[in-house]
Amino acid sequence: MKKGITAIEMTDTGIILLQAEGEKERGIVTFYATRSIDGKSEEEVIRRLCQMLGSLPAKADRVCLLIPRCCIILRQMWLPSEDRQEIESMIGIKLLKDIPSSVEDMSYQYISLDKDDREFHRVLVMIARKTLVQKYYRILQKAGIKNANVTVSSLGVLKWFVYQQKMRKNIVAGCAALVDISHRHTEICFCSDQKLFFSRSFLLGKDHLATGCANELIHQIMLTLKAYRGSCLGPEVKKAFIVSEGKEAGLLAGRLQEETGLPVEALNPLEHVYGRLTKMEASASAAVLGAVLSPMENSINLAFEEECEVIRKETRKHQLVKFAILAMIAMILVISAQLIDIHQKDIYLKFLNKETKMFRPRLEDLDRKKSIVSFFDRKFQEYYFIPELMNELSGLTPDDVTFRKVSLDQKKNLIIQGYAKTHAGINDFQARLIRCTRFSDVKMEFATERTIAHKPVVDFKIISQLNSGMAKQL
Repeated sequence: MKKGITAIEMTDTGIILLQAEGEKERGIVTFYATRSIDGKSEEEVIRRLCQMLGSLPAKADRVCLLIPRCCIILRQMWLPSEDRQEIESMIGIKLLKDIPSSVEDMSYQYISLDKDDREFHRVLVMIARKTLVQKYYRILQKAGIKNANVTVSSLGVLKWFVYQQKMRKNIVAGCAALVDISHRHTEICFCSDQKLFFSRSFLLGKDHLATGCANELIHQIMLTLKAYRGSCLGPEVKKAFIVSEGKEAGLLAGRLQEETGLPVEALNPLEHVYGRLTKMEASASAAVLGAVLSPMENSINLAFEEECEVIRKETRKHQLVKFAILAMIAMILVISAQLIDIHQKDIYLKFLNKETKMFRPRLEDLDRKKSIVSFFDRKFQEYYFIPELMNELSGLTPDDVTFRKVSLDQKKNLIIQGYAKTHAGINDFQARLIRCTRFSDVKMEFATERTIAHKPVVDFKIISQLNSGMAKQL
């Protein structure tokens, strides 16, 4: 672990800021601070975060922002592909009916989990509203942090568990259920082979245990285990951990072991963590600790380029205004200097006139060449091959055939890839291409049956040679 890893956990009620460095394999916390933001405006949140960042002992170059699990939607999907672009396209199609909002308004990333005997790949999709991600990213930018990894708190709990297994030299065989209990909420994460298969968060925490809500907490944990097993969301749970400090953790571990029949162990989130711990004991969080104790570079980042482009445009606009002001000042100084020295300006103008006469033949020659180039450019713009070709293909395509990709390689081969409902539709399309005079040497590369979005389709690829006249136009 490199020096100066900074993690920020931000909820509706407070901010926790940690910074840590590594000494061999141990995590050493060098800074810890917490601030309440319950009911505060965004400007006040930015002001308090700036105060916290100003107290850091090292520069915050590598920053990870954790947002609450309750702000994220998790979906597991089985997809018949391992290509990243195809997986992203399939996820977008499935989300059209799986989420209550428009896909364009959501930001989503995925983690590859495993695959079955049919070569179907299971992925865990994390979905958040773009406005929410942009809000967090805007707060970081205004606080002076230009680049940050915005991810979900469940992945911080996973990283904390990975670190604890490494330090304890005790790897759990199979899936482990981590019950991270903070003051106001509890987060349950199902982890196996350093991967997060599922998580859930609910509003019951240590503050509620003091009011006699232990039975309800156990009930919610049991419901989550039942849902995980009933929906086959991952490997079988072999062991559970209560992640919390104090006597309540041990009592809950005993009760949960009686209810589930699983071995249950209570773990203090500060175990194997060294440094400034005295102030952390009251509000230690496994999620924010995991973000600084185990590398997060390859973790999910919800704040990717497309979602934050609006914020970056605002920053570039301010920079452009500053540059324009400086340019105007520089121009005024140059003009003033030229007006003062009239004699030097006169000499300079005479020199320019002499140089102009010398270069006039070259300029005239360049004008002639430019006219020739413009003539050919206008001529080339008169050809419209691509629209004509796509119009021809549209007329030849049967109703049950759709295109996924149409391209032309360097050998003038037209490559058509797409989907059809039946093999008969593909055969009909190939026959139409053969009869058309614009195409020759029509070959079917493959026609494979697949299942996409629970519907059987035939994935096909056809290669055809364009006639020499059309290739010349292109």
